[in-house]
Formats: sequence, structure tokens, C-alpha cells
Amino acid sequence: IGIAVGNICCGILASLTYDYSQNVDGYLIDPLEFEASPSKQEFNRKHLFEPGSLSLSKADAISRCWTGSQKRDTARAAGWSVMYSSDYNISVTLIPKAGSSTMREVLPPLGFEQFGYGRLPRDRELFHATITRDPLSRFLSGYKEVMYRYNIYGVEHRRVYAHDIQRRYARFLQHLNGKDKTEILDIYHANTNETLKTKMDMFETFVEDFDGEDMFDPHFALQTPSHWDPFRPKKMLHYDLTMDLANLTYGLSLFFKKMNLPSLSESKGSIRHRNRDSDRLDLAYVQDHTIRKICRIAALDYCCLNYRLPEACRKPNILPGERVMCQWVPQEAAPQNQYQEGQITFALV
Repeated sequence: IGIAVGNICCGILASLTYDYSQNVDGYLIDPLEFEASPSKQEFNRKHLFEPGSLSLSKADAISRCWTGSQKRDTARAAGWSVMYSSDYNISVTLIPKAGSSTMREVLPPLGFEQFGYGRLPRDRELFHATITRDPLSRFLSGYKEVMYRYNIYGVEHRRVYAHDIQRRYARFLQHLNGKDKTEILDIYHANTNETLKTKMDMFETFVEDFDGEDMFDPHFALQTPSHWDPFRPKKMLHYDLTMDLANLTYGLSLFFKKMNLPSLSESKGSIRHRNRDSDRLDLAYVQDHTIRKICRIAALDYCCLNYRLPEACRKPNILPGERVMCQWVPQEAAPQNQYQEGQITFALV
């Protein structure tokens, strides 16, 4: 694939790593902004590359991301909450299902407070940190969290219930029709192949109907829109440190050491694993087309957070228009010349 970057043209394979940060100051953007743009013709195959192939750090990838309009950003954001310390001048952005429970556990004993991002002081130079998570893993965890919070299986007495789920997403509940409480609990624990199959059928039906636009619960919202800077319009935060949930123990140790914080053990908190262990979901039972739908829903996160796609989303037999790729648009090809910098977006090809 020949990828043109400004005045530089490099012939490379999409699966290879290319460091755009050495050549341009770019943004990752949501292509929905440009569906009607005359410049859409400029979004062509020679600028495509695979998610996770950038040599950029996640912090740099996020800073080059543009998620779309401010109105849609707000609707799609996973949260606008931070942990803040005035003593250490540190702000940690919290993202549901990406270590937020752990940060609320380990940081308050060190004097951190939790509040909305808009309350952060603007007259201080802050150290910004956050945790990111593989989008597929986070979607599965978010689904399990929503099933618990909406009391789908009757395992908890909650203030929200199954009937609070939007009607257009509620077809998956039909798999529980005619079953008593004991049978529903058996499906929740999925101790047999039959109950596990029913549970996975529910999940696949939910994904089939879920469009990713109406984020009725923050645990389904994308991670990326929560990272734009409320103090700088159309700009993303530039993080001093990003930690990956898959290696959170190491990330927290690095964070504590870098910021001269007391050790993790001294914080009297601990890394929490709130994912419901008894709520079994097995990807081996999920069909490829369902995983591909999740990849399309989370395409913005795959590109903006520089995560590699799961194998099901990289197979050669994917239908046209359903393959998730990232896309580089040089400065001169930017839609309507709206931005001076070059830009990166995702594309379905």
C-alpha cells in the first residue's frame, strides 16, 4: 500500500508499523463527520492501515484523535470523572470498565478526590494519566456489568430492571421467556452446555440489535470521546501516562514511582476485579460475525487507542464494508480543509 503523508510517500504493507509522529502532527477523527463531504473521495485505499500498527504510544494516538461533533462526543462519552490531587498536581481520567474501580480504591487514601473534569483548575500544570482497555474485552465486561445492574438474571435487587432497557435492544430477553427463576439462575451460572448456549444466544442477539449510537448505559460508551479536552475545543487531552488494564499492576507501579507517590501497598487500596466471575461468557461460543459487529461498534477506540483487532476481525473472508481499518488523510486532503493538520480516522472497507 502506498501511503502518502504530506510530501512523504512510503510504500509499506498495512500490517507493518509506521511512525507518523516523526512526520506530521495529526488527528484521529470519526468519519461520520465527513459522510456528506465532497472531499470524501480523498479517503481512498492508499491511506489505509491496520488498527494497532502505529508505533505511536497510546498517549500520542489519543492526542491525535478527533471523535466528531461536540454534541455526539457528550452522548458517546464513557464518563467525565477524574481523580484529582492538588498536593501532587495529578489528574486521572476515569473510564468505566477500564480500571475506574481500582483507581477509586487506591487513590483516595493518598488524598485524591473524585469530581467532574470541568472542576479541574486551569491555572496549574497537571500530570494527566488514564487507563485504557482492549475494546472487545471491555465490551464483554460492559455487557456483563449491564446484565448485573439491570438485574437480568434476578441475582441482585436493583433499582433498575430489565424493562428499563430500551425496547429496540430488548429482543435478547426473549430467550428467557417461559423460564422460572431457577432456570434463569442456571443460565446465569452457565454450568452446562445447554445453559451456556442460551446465554451466548442472548449475547449474540443483543449485539445484533445494538447499534452503538444510543449509549443507554455508560459501560457501553466508547472510551475515546471521554478523552477530549473540555478546555480546548476540538482538541484531545495529551496524557503524560497511559496504563493498559491488561498490565495494570505494572502500570500502577510505574505511575506511583514516577510521581513519587507512596507505594501501592501503603495506599491501603487494592486492584479490584469487579467483573462477575460467575457470569460466564465464553468467546469460543461467539460467532465471528458477532465479534466483527463489536469491532465495527468500537472501531474508533481500536484506531484512537491503537489496539490490534481480534483474529475474527482480521480474517480475509470479511464482507465488503465490514472490515475495520484506520485511515490517514494528509493535510492537503483534509475534508473541506477544516483542520490544518493531517488527520487519521477509521474506515469500513
